[in-house]
Amino acid sequence: MTGYSDQYDFPSEDPYVPAPSVPPPLAPRIPTDQESNRLPNFLQDANLAQPTPDKIYYFKSPRLADLARQSHVNKDRAILLNSLLNSLGLLNSLHVEESRPATVEELSQYHSDTQYLTALANYQLFSPRQLAQYGLVDDCAPYPGMFEHACLCVGGSIQAAAALAERRCKIAINFDGGRHHAIKAKASGFCYVNDVVLAILRLLSTFKRVLYLDIDVHHGDAVEEAFKSTERVLTTSIHHSSPGYFPGTGGKLNSTNRTSNNGSSINNNGKSNISGKAEGFALNLPLEEGLKDGLFLQAFSELCNGIAELYRPECIVMCCGVDGLANDPIGRAWSLTPAAYGAATAQVASYGVPILLLGGGGYDSAAACCAFAAALAGITGQALPEDVPQHHYLDRYGPSYSLINPGRPSLAPDMNNDSEVEGMCESLLSVLRSALEKKHAVEQQKLGGNGENLGGGDGGLQRVVQAKRMKLEAHR
Repeated sequence: MTGYSDQYDFPSEDPYVPAPSVPPPLAPRIPTDQESNRLPNFLQDANLAQPTPDKIYYFKSPRLADLARQSHVNKDRAILLNSLLNSLGLLNSLHVEESRPATVEELSQYHSDTQYLTALANYQLFSPRQLAQYGLVDDCAPYPGMFEHACLCVGGSIQAAAALAERRCKIAINFDGGRHHAIKAKASGFCYVNDVVLAILRLLSTFKRVLYLDIDVHHGDAVEEAFKSTERVLTTSIHHSSPGYFPGTGGKLNSTNRTSNNGSSINNNGKSNISGKAEGFALNLPLEEGLKDGLFLQAFSELCNGIAELYRPECIVMCCGVDGLANDPIGRAWSLTPAAYGAATAQVASYGVPILLLGGGGYDSAAACCAFAAALAGITGQALPEDVPQHHYLDRYGPSYSLINPGRPSLAPDMNNDSEVEGMCESLLSVLRSALEKKHAVEQQKLGGNGENLGGGDGGLQRVVQAKRMKLEAHR
C-alpha cells in the first residue's frame, strides 16, 4: 500500500521543539434531562430556516497558521484561508474564537499510549526504528513545532464540540481539524492526532446519537475504527477506493471477495464487514475516478437524507476534506468543484440539528481555500461572488481568479455508473434499517414490549421514513 505522498522528500533530522505549556482542561457541563431528551423531527420539511449568525462559532489560530509553515503539506493553507474568508466578509457575522492547544489529558482520552504522545513532543529522543513504530516517517515524518501544531488542531475541534455540547451555538466550525487517519498510537496520512474522534467523544457527553459524515476523497478509516463497537456513532464515508489508493480501506464488497482488507463497505447483497453490536452503523460509499458534481450531490443527497430519516441524529460531525477537487495534487481521483462542497454543507444545515464542521484534505492550497469558502457559505446561508476579491494574496488565485472554478478543468472521464451508485446507496440504507430494527427489537425485549414502534415517542421510525418518501415522490 502506497502512502499519501511518495513523491515528497522528508527531512531526516529536525531540531528539538519542546511541548507547549497548555491550560488545564475544561470541565464538561452535564446536560439537563430536558436537553438530553430533545430529538430532531425529520417529518419537517428539509427546507428549514438557517440558524442565526450569533449561533455560529468559528475557530482559528494565527499560531497554528505560523507553525504550519514547517509542515510537509499545506504550509500556507491556513494563512490563505483566514485572509480569503476575511476579504469575503464571511466571518463578519460569526462568533470567532482563537483555538487553544489541547492538553495531554484531553489527548489521552483517545491517544492513551503515553509513549506515543512523548514521541510526538520529543521525537529527537527516539531512534528511527521507534519513530517508524509510531508512524513518524514518510508522510508523517517529524517537523519543528509538530506537537504544538497537532495540539492546536485538536484544541480547536474540542472547543467547537464543547460549544455545541453546552448549547452555546448551533453550528461550530474548525477548518484546521479533520485529521481523520491518526489512530491511538500511530500517525498516518499527515494526521498525528485524531481531533475528530476526540471531538465526537466530547459530543457524546450530551448527545445520544452522533452522525459522522466524511466526504474527504480518502476513507475516514481511523474514525470508523474508533467507533466500530457502538451504535451511538454512525460513521459514513463517501470516498474514492481503488487498488493501492490510500488508506486501502472502505472498498467495495461483492459476494466473493473485496478490494481491501479493512473497512465496512456494504455489498450488493446488503452484507456488512462489521459484526456485533455496531453492525450496520459504519457505512461506506466508495466511488470511482472522475466523479463530477452532479452524481456526487445526487449520491450525497440520497444517502444522507435516508440516514437522517432513519438514524435521527442529535448532532452531526462533518469532515469536509476537499481533496476531491479536480486536479488536487495528492487526491488525484475526483473532478469536483467548490460548488459541490457548498451544496453538501447547505444540505446538512437544512436538517436543523447541531453541526460540527471540520476541514480535512485539500493540497492545492488556493483551490482548497475556495472550496472551504463555499462550504462555509453553504452552511451559514451566505452568498459568494464569482471571483476572488482583492486582498493581500490575490496573486495566489491566478490565472482565473475564480472562486467557482479555481483550477484547470478536469478532462478525466467519469468512471462511475449512476444506477450502480444508486444501488449502493439503497443497499447501505437497507443495512442501516435492518440494524435499527434489530436494535429496537433487543430494546423492546428488555422492556417486555412488542417491538412495533421503531421510532419511540415521535411517531415511529417506519412512519417517519414512509412520510418522507411520500413527500419526495410528490415532488418528482
